[in-house]
Amino acid sequence: MQKKFRAMFFILLMGLSLVVNEVCSAQEVTDGVTVSPRVPIAVKVGGKNPDYVRGEIMSWFWDGVMVVRKDRSAQRSERVFVKWDHVPEGKIYSLFASHFFKNDEYGAWVKLGKLLATMKNGTRFARMALAKAETLDTDAFQYEFENKTAQEAAVELWRTAHPVKKIEAEEETPRKRQKRKKAVPDAPPVAEELLWEDIEDDSHEAILENLRTFAKDGLAKVGAEMFEVETDYFLFYTDLNRNEAKKWSAELDRMYVRLADLFGVAKGRNIWRGKCLIFVFSKERKFHEFESKVYGVEFTPANGKVLGRCYQRANGDVHVVFYRQQEDSLFARILVHEASHGFLFRYRSKARVPSCWNEGLADTIADMLLPRFDLLRARQAMGVKFMRDNGNPGGGFFEAEHIQPMQYGIASKLTQYMIKQDKKRYVNFINAIKSGVDWQLALAKYYGVDEHELMLAFGEFVGVNELKPYSKELKNMTEEQRRRDREKNDAEQK
Repeated sequence: MQKKFRAMFFILLMGLSLVVNEVCSAQEVTDGVTVSPRVPIAVKVGGKNPDYVRGEIMSWFWDGVMVVRKDRSAQRSERVFVKWDHVPEGKIYSLFASHFFKNDEYGAWVKLGKLLATMKNGTRFARMALAKAETLDTDAFQYEFENKTAQEAAVELWRTAHPVKKIEAEEETPRKRQKRKKAVPDAPPVAEELLWEDIEDDSHEAILENLRTFAKDGLAKVGAEMFEVETDYFLFYTDLNRNEAKKWSAELDRMYVRLADLFGVAKGRNIWRGKCLIFVFSKERKFHEFESKVYGVEFTPANGKVLGRCYQRANGDVHVVFYRQQEDSLFARILVHEASHGFLFRYRSKARVPSCWNEGLADTIADMLLPRFDLLRARQAMGVKFMRDNGNPGGGFFEAEHIQPMQYGIASKLTQYMIKQDKKRYVNFINAIKSGVDWQLALAKYYGVDEHELMLAFGEFVGVNELKPYSKELKNMTEEQRRRDREKNDAEQK
C-alpha cells in the first residue's frame, strides 16, 4: 500500500513539474503593464500532459501575460504567467492591437513586429505590426529597415529567427559549384516515336488553308462574323475592333519570340503545325456557344467559369479560344497564358510536361511580357501563405493532371526561382521531360537536385522553413505506388 502511495505521489510531482516548466508562478514575474479592464483568455500549455488555463489577463509583458485563473482547477486568487509561446500568433496581435497598446507609438509596434517574427507562423502578423509602425513614422521605418516594405522586413526578420540548413549545393564554393554544374549531362535526344512530323514547304500552305476552313465553318455554326489577322506565327480571328486585334496579335508574336529565345529555338523557326489558331470573342455568351457547338464542350457551372482554353489536338494543331474580359490585365494574361501552353505542347516533341511546370511557365511568361499589370503578386502571396501554413505545396502538386487554383501562384514562383537559379539547367530539365524522361529523374539528373532538395531551397527563398515536397498523405507513398497511380490515371484519360 505504501509503495502504491509513493508511486502515485511521484507521478503527481512529475505532472506538477511539467506544468511549472510551462506556466511560471506570479512571484517569478515583475514589472508588467496593468490591463484594465481585464481581458478573457483561454490557452493550452504543456506537451503530453497539457494544462488548460482559462481566466483573465491582469498584466502583460514582452514575453507573456499574467493571468488570474477562473477555471475549476484554480485555487482562490491563483495567478499564473503564460508565455507567448503558448498563444496563437493572431491572438497575440489582436491582444496588443485591441487591448494593450493605449497609444500608437512607433517603437512599440516595431517591437511587436519583431516579437511576432520570431514565431513559427508569425510572418503575416509581423507584417501587419510593421505596416502600422510605418504609417506612424515612415522616415524612421525606412531608415531602420533600409527602405524595405513591411512585407520584406517581416520576411527578413522571420528568416533571421528561423535559419534553414542550406542544401549541399548552396554550401559549395563557387568553383566547386561551377564544376558540379558541368557534371550535369545534356538532356537525351527525343525518342523517334515522340517526334512531331516534319512539314514540307508545300504542305504548309495546305495546312493553313485547312485551318482557315475550320475557322470559317466553326464561326458559321454560331453565326459569328470575325475577321482574320495573320502574323508570323498566328492566325488571329476576332470581332474586336481592328486596332485591338492588331495590338493583341502583336503581343502573341512577342510571346513566341520570348519562349523561342528561352528554349534556344532558332530565330524565325516556326514550331507550329501551320500556325496557331486564335479565336477571341467580344461576348462571353458567344464563346461558350462556340465551345459547345465546335469542340463539344458541355456547358456546366464549372465550364461557365472558364475564361479561355487551349485545345491541343492529336494531329498537332493548336487552337486557343477565349473571350475579351473587361480588364486589360486579365485579358492579356489569359491570351499569353493559353498560347504559352500551346507552345510547350509543340516544343521539341509530343511528350507532356506535368501541370505544375506547365502552368508555372505559362504564368511566368505572361508576367515577363506584361510586367505593367503585376499579374502574379496576389496569386503568389496566397501560395506562399498556403505553404507556410501547411509545410508543403499541397497534395498532388507534382503528380496531378491539373493543379488546383491555389497552387498556380506556387507553380509560377517555383518556375521563377528555378530560372533565376540557373536558366540553362531549367531548360535542360524541360528538354529532358520533352525527351520522354520522367519528371523526377529529369529533375535529379538534368537539373541537379531532387524534389526534396529543391523544395528545401525554394522554401528558404520564400521564407518557409523546412518546406516538404509532398503532403502527409503522399509523403509515405513508394515510387512503385506513384508509378501505378500514374499508369491508372493515363489509362482513364485514354
